[in-house]
Amino acid sequence: MKAGLLCAVLAMAQVPAPKDPAKELFEGVCSGCHTLERVKIQHRSKQEWRESTAAMIDQGAVLTPEETNMLLDYLVKNFGPENEQ
Repeated sequence: MKAGLLCAVLAMAQVPAPKDPAKELFEGVCSGCHTLERVKIQHRSKQEWRESTAAMIDQGAVLTPEETNMLLDYLVKNFGPENEQ
């Protein structure tokens, strides 16, 4: 029984975590100028993140409208006001 459980745990450990397209988008577009640590402390509302991303697009960040919405959802979900500690 223990050997079977150990094999199952080891098999699960080898499965990579699912990729998060929004996090990958942040890493590809935003992290060239902004560290994740800097973003984590912001705790902005969706409107505040929208204004920030619009400013970054004005400064040359390249995002489609769909990517912008995906990024906004990611930022609010992970770094919105309700995530403040």
